[in-house]
Amino acid sequence: MIKTDSTVLRGQVSFQAQDRFDLLVDGETLPATLSGNFRRTLKQQHTQLVVGDWVSGTLQAGSMRITAMQPRTSLLTRSTSSRFRESGGQAIAANLTTVVIVTSANHDFNLERLRRYHAIATVSRAQPAFLITKTDLISDAALAKLNDQLTATFPGTSVYTLGADQEPAVKLAELLQPDACLALIGSSGVGKSTLVGKLTGEALFTKTIRQDDAHGRHATTNRRLFVLRTGTRLIDTPGMRAVGVAAASAGFAAQFAPLEALAANCKFRNCRHVSEPGCAVKAAVQAGTLPEATYQAYLKYQAKAAR
Repeated sequence: MIKTDSTVLRGQVSFQAQDRFDLLVDGETLPATLSGNFRRTLKQQHTQLVVGDWVSGTLQAGSMRITAMQPRTSLLTRSTSSRFRESGGQAIAANLTTVVIVTSANHDFNLERLRRYHAIATVSRAQPAFLITKTDLISDAALAKLNDQLTATFPGTSVYTLGADQEPAVKLAELLQPDACLALIGSSGVGKSTLVGKLTGEALFTKTIRQDDAHGRHATTNRRLFVLRTGTRLIDTPGMRAVGVAAASAGFAAQFAPLEALAANCKFRNCRHVSEPGCAVKAAVQAGTLPEATYQAYLKYQAKAAR
């Protein structure tokens, strides 16, 4: 297609930093800005244009003027404070097929934090999946234990593992389909940028983790979309320090659905599942049919949601 000024084009946001955007248009990257009318529309709708959004606009002197956004198939959001409540959360990425929750096999592995990531992935309408990186740092038995924890806590969610000496394109081939759009989320230092670098063949900036506590340092500071040789669209995101309960409430509800089903059999309708007699939830914990970790996580979620 011959592109001239005023040509109407369709593209996908591949980079966003404040009011600066890059679009992928027919395999070419073009800088873009928002038209005044479209900017006002976004503000009125409390909507943020993010990486992964499909947009249309006109070409003007080698730059795109974005005038409209296409309906989203999914939207990954998070909330960390009240300033995002009006818009329903901070938008992270759009039009995803899978949200890959990345955790390393070292001290980063934290089941409560992974619950939050899984909850916002569930709410996004994309499919969640887990990737455990740096598996060469632990024994096979320890890795099997981590895998069992994830499969027991999140039944039906795929779990992938990756060591430093393993080829990610092979280990993740099931996810890297031509029509797929993946977002990588997780803490800093779990290897997201290293993974993207290996999959794209680009040397991305990475940082080492702190040796005293295995916490990572931010290597990625903006979200960016890459197109792999398989045709897969891959979005790298900065490490998340926190994920609020508010934006993930529906995702938590899905996680705790089996527990809520048990609660229907409690003696009292307003049972708090703490010390009330005839509590079906406590009985299931004592019988071993409901994991203690799930029960404790549910109590924490209820307390934080109430606050």
